[in-house]
Amino acid sequence: MTAELKTALDSYLTAWITRFEPPTAPRSAENVRATVTVSWSPERFVHNNAALGPELDDIDIVRIHDMLDSGTHALWTLADAVERTPRHVRWAISAHPLPSGALITPIDWLPELLRLP
Repeated sequence: MTAELKTALDSYLTAWITRFEPPTAPRSAENVRATVTVSWSPERFVHNNAALGPELDDIDIVRIHDMLDSGTHALWTLADAVERTPRHVRWAISAHPLPSGALITPIDWLPELLRLP
């Protein structure tokens, strides 16, 4: 998945969730966008004796993207370069996909979906 595709899917699914909320929710496009929570993640729990790994946002995603662009695709090689585990690198790539560089035209899906019965 590319960064552009991820953005487009997020945009469409946000509009879909907004459109098909319970009938008590506001229906104007301006009000709905400000009130809808599409996803929620709890704060990270830190126990005093826990040995937690580094945060996903602390990973050097620019370096990973540069290495992927240059043809390096082995998870172990990427993990060694950024000093993380292969699983952590896989999660980072999934959360921050490589941009394709393609020009895209964003679509405002909410007005289209509001016309549906």
